[in-house]
Amino acid sequence: MLFFAITSAAVASSGGQQDPSTGEVINPWRPLQIPSIVWLNTVLLVISSFTLEKARRRIFAEANAMSEWLGLDPAQRHPSAPWLGITLILAFGFFAGQFIAWRQLSVDGIYLSSNAHSNFFYILTGGHALHLFGGLLGLAWCAISTALGVRLPTRQVTLDATAWYWHAMGVLWLYVLGVMFYLR
Repeated sequence: MLFFAITSAAVASSGGQQDPSTGEVINPWRPLQIPSIVWLNTVLLVISSFTLEKARRRIFAEANAMSEWLGLDPAQRHPSAPWLGITLILAFGFFAGQFIAWRQLSVDGIYLSSNAHSNFFYILTGGHALHLFGGLLGLAWCAISTALGVRLPTRQVTLDATAWYWHAMGVLWLYVLGVMFYLR
């Protein structure tokens, strides 16, 4: 809901305001050139959703799942681990790409307070990054619990919840991009 509220404010401010004394429309909205690395970031995030989904499906398809659930076999950690590792690498790549995008804007003299469009760009992408960081913590915990051999039911629930959250953050990112391109 936060992102929809911010979007509403962005749409409202993109049209400008009328100066009551002159009747002239004042538009503080100056479209910015969205850094091209944002496309690479999008690709990384989409691929990370696929690799995380592969890890999620693998952990639920482990051969000894039932016997491990009953406590008859030790924890199996191999089927989902490589996909989880790839997902973590892609996630860190996304964060690095976001930092590069913000740095690129900064070098171009475009800051949070430069104009209304840059303000909303930083707020939306920064808010998304904060939310995605929560997903990154979940991914890290999934990897740690896999490495430690935590029991399968715990790992399944954790990976399942993290995957759904991660996919939601991917959809949110596509929404944020759509808003930024619509408002250019």
